[in-house]
Amino acid sequence: MPLVSVVVTTFNRKELLAQTLKSILNQSFQDFELIVVDNYSNYDFISHINSFESPKIRPFQNGNNGVIAVNRNYGIKQATGQYIAFCDDDDIWLPNKLEKQLEAISGSPDKDANHLVYSEVILFGEHIIKKPSENRAAENLNDLIRSNKIALSSTLVTHSNLIEFDEDPVVTAAEDYGLWLKLVKNGYKLTYLSEPQIEYRVCANSVLRSHTYNMHLKVSYVLLRLVLTYGVSDINLFRYVYTICLELIKFLIKKSTEKVGSNG
Repeated sequence: MPLVSVVVTTFNRKELLAQTLKSILNQSFQDFELIVVDNYSNYDFISHINSFESPKIRPFQNGNNGVIAVNRNYGIKQATGQYIAFCDDDDIWLPNKLEKQLEAISGSPDKDANHLVYSEVILFGEHIIKKPSENRAAENLNDLIRSNKIALSSTLVTHSNLIEFDEDPVVTAAEDYGLWLKLVKNGYKLTYLSEPQIEYRVCANSVLRSHTYNMHLKVSYVLLRLVLTYGVSDINLFRYVYTICLELIKFLIKKSTEKVGSNG
């Protein structure tokens, strides 16, 4: 069995997917399988995958009814590695990503614990000069409660029964945040690599998703469910309540701004 299972979900992004897969296949660390789950794209997905002629790639097709978490979980169920890494179908891994993350785990005093390792990212896109995101690192649960600092495509996690995304459509686009909170709340060691290991593509859809007022409601909902599920131990209640209130205020401001704009 490979040490790492890489899970990529995709839909109708043939050319971008090709760039993503090439960046993964070109990793300096090569003991991995590459699980690609397609939501029945409008091109010949299997032929496209076969064109890579790589025994590492395991292609699957599965309908997700517009909920990407469904196909991420489908990919997780196929995974055989000790660790799982995720990548969106339009992001790019830098060549040493897996090697650097595995080195961080092996060099940790808690190397036998469960780990969530993520890195700084380089933002890029059609109208963006490549630059680091300059996010502040999250080193513990309370840092993560303040805001989601973790890009899905930058992660490597220990494979366990906890690795499952929430398929509730209510949290679509925030399901990764819910998973990181769950893992750290359940003892996963959080490690941040300050050296960027991926390039995160910023496009119209991703910008829209990150700024929509609905996202603030989703974040609040994810945080509320964290406490309802696991209780308040290890949580800074002031920061927790402050974050929820701030997200709700942002929601109300953006909702009001949109309403004024539509009336103007």
